[in-house]
Amino acid sequence: MPELPEVETIVRGLRNHLVGFTINFVDLQRKDLRFPIPKTLNKSISGKKIINIHRRGKYIAISNEANQTIILHLGMSGRIKIRKINSKKDKHDHIIIKLNNNNEIVFNDPRRFGMIDLINNNNFANHKWISSLGPEPLESAFTQSYVADYLSSKKSSIKSVLLNQKFVAGLGNIYVCESLFLAGIAPTRVANTINDNNIKNLIFSIRKVLKKAIKLGGCSIRDYVQASGEMGYFQQKLNVYGKSGKKCYTCNCSSSIKKITQNGRSTFFCSKKQR
Repeated sequence: MPELPEVETIVRGLRNHLVGFTINFVDLQRKDLRFPIPKTLNKSISGKKIINIHRRGKYIAISNEANQTIILHLGMSGRIKIRKINSKKDKHDHIIIKLNNNNEIVFNDPRRFGMIDLINNNNFANHKWISSLGPEPLESAFTQSYVADYLSSKKSSIKSVLLNQKFVAGLGNIYVCESLFLAGIAPTRVANTINDNNIKNLIFSIRKVLKKAIKLGGCSIRDYVQASGEMGYFQQKLNVYGKSGKKCYTCNCSSSIKKITQNGRSTFFCSKKQR
C-alpha cells in the first residue's frame, strides 16, 4: 500500500496537470471499488475547474471551484496515470477523468481496494475517512509533548502505535521500520517505556526518513509508480526493510538484520543497534 511519501509524490506530480484545468467528463468503468463509487460523480464535477490538490495522511484530495472535494485512496494496488485523452484503455482502468488540456487522469486498481468519494469542502475534516486521522508527521502539531502524552498510556509495541493512523497520519510498515532503525529503538519495545530523549530522536528520524523518501519519489517495491510512470528510488536507500539476513552496515555488527512478524506484518530490525 502506498504510504505518505508515495502519495505526496503523486500529489506533487499531478498539480501541473490538474490545477487550473476543467474536468470535461468522468468515464466510470465500474460502479464500485472497495465501496460504491458516487453515482453522481460525473454529473457533479464535469464542467468544474480544479483549484487545488493536496494530501491528508494516505488520501488524495482534489478540490474544484464549486466547493467540492474528491477524496481518493489508492488501496493496496491503486495507481494514478496521466496520459493523452482517449488513449487505449488498460486492464483495471476504473476511473478516467478527462480534462480540457487534452490529458486524462486514470485510476487503475487491479485489486479494487481503492476508495473514492465526493463531498462538500466544508465537510472534509469531518468525513469518516479523515476525521479520525492523527497529525501529519511533517507538520508542527506532531510535537514531542504530543507524542510523549500519547505513548504514556500505551502498553503495545512502539511499532504498532506508529502504524495507528489515529496517532499519526500516513506512516506505514516500510517507513516505520526505517524510522525505528534510524532512531535506534527496537520495534518490539513497549511504547510507554520510550523516554523523552528517545521520543526526540524518533520524531527527528521519522521526518528525516520521510523527507528523503519524498525527495527520491518513494519506494517502488510492489505496484507503486509515480503519476508520470517513473519508479520511486528510495528502495535503494533502505537500511532494514526487506533485508532479512543481511549485515547491518551502520553498526558493522556481526549479526544480521532480523525479520519477525508483528500483528500480521513483517518487521525488519537490527537487534544490536535497536534497543
